[in-house]
Amino acid sequence: MKDTELISPEMRNEVDARLEELRELGEIWPDLSTGDSEEAAERASDISVALLEQEIILQIGCYERQLSEGKGHTSPWPGVVLRAIPAAELAGRQRTSVGQTRVKPDPADQAQLDELLGLVTRPSVARLRFQDFQSSWPDRVTTPFQFLTWDQDEVEHAFKDAQLEAERRRLIQAANDFLYKEAMNGFPSDAVPHLRNAGYSAGEAEGLPEREALIKPRLETIRTAAAELVAVYDELVITAKEKGYDLSAMKAEIHPKVAEHDQRIAEI
Repeated sequence: MKDTELISPEMRNEVDARLEELRELGEIWPDLSTGDSEEAAERASDISVALLEQEIILQIGCYERQLSEGKGHTSPWPGVVLRAIPAAELAGRQRTSVGQTRVKPDPADQAQLDELLGLVTRPSVARLRFQDFQSSWPDRVTTPFQFLTWDQDEVEHAFKDAQLEAERRRLIQAANDFLYKEAMNGFPSDAVPHLRNAGYSAGEAEGLPEREALIKPRLETIRTAAAELVAVYDELVITAKEKGYDLSAMKAEIHPKVAEHDQRIAEI
């Protein structure tokens, strides 16, 4: 039996009518495979075979077996190839508004995001954002980013989502850049333990042109790298939020391992 004979002309007319209603509402998911001819492509574009059409086909039971096997097959509409959408993908699509669908956040990516944001929390980033480096700064301002590069830079930490992964890589790179430039341009304070400066504190350099000239480019280098790191972090957070991921892990004040490290350093 031909595929086009699987449904009656009356049922095909009913399906076409429902598709037309959905097209007018803008509720057709534009994802389809087409034949080779221009006419087929035009017809496919007009019909827009996708999620809602799959639901219609499921309702009339014509392709139940093919869909359950995840196989592609020929539709009753000439020139259009229906793509069987796996059940897992159907379950993952959420209706957000007319004409739009959104894929649920991947659980594995959510777990990885929780690890990353729990390690580099929003308060940690805020401390870096508001640190002007003009005055001496606490050495612990770098600790969360050190752990980021130590604990989140292996292949097992990669996101499945390509955009999130690209931004994770940028974040790691920005963290490494900041840590390197802070280490090369910052020095332990001679006066106060666990504080750092650019060779001289602002008070030590004030009114001394040679010292001021020495620390100015160092401070600018650190500030620029810090600002870039904060910006890249914010971009990752924005992307994750737009994709529907939970960001609650970033609200913690400090990760336990970061706090433990800082406490050990403070006791030295």
